[in-house]
Order: sequence, then C-alpha cells, then structure tokens
Amino acid sequence: MHELDLALREDQPVAPTAQGDNDPTLAARTTKYEEKLEKWERSNRLAVKVMQRNITAAIRGAIPSSDDAKKYLANMKNSSKALLRLRLVL
Repeated sequence: MHELDLALREDQPVAPTAQGDNDPTLAARTTKYEEKLEKWERSNRLAVKVMQRNITAAIRGAIPSSDDAKKYLANMKNSSKALLRLRLVL
C-alpha cells in the first residue's frame, strides 16, 4: 500500500502543454506526467476501495458514490453531517 494517500494529498496531475512551436522539453515532461498519473490513479483507486470496504453496506448506500477519493471523502463528510442533523430532528 505504498503511497495510498497520494490521491488524498495531491490533485490529479495535469497534462503538460507545449511551450511554443518546438518545445524540446515536452516529451520529457509528458513522460514524467504519465508516471505521476499512473501512481495517482492507482492510489485513487485503492483509496476509494479501502474507504468503501470499511463502511457498512447500510451507511455506504447513503453516501453518493464517486470514483475520486477526495470527492468520496467529502461525500462521506457531508452525509455524516446530514445524518447527524436528521438524528437531532428525530
């Protein structure tokens, strides 16, 4: 589980763009981007799976699904606040 929290700590990498007509660094930057993206995607996928597996099915159904770990975590937070408000109302 190396760097499982990478997707929670960092935003998804952004693809590099050419800086001018003949950008000699574009290929190197693209290679670096692809490596970072692969690590980020793996981390994101695993983080979402870990979060989903550690939540009971009944509660998991109340949380809006997302393929993005940060968004899923935010959805969990918002859902828990809503459940607490509901409990206070009852």
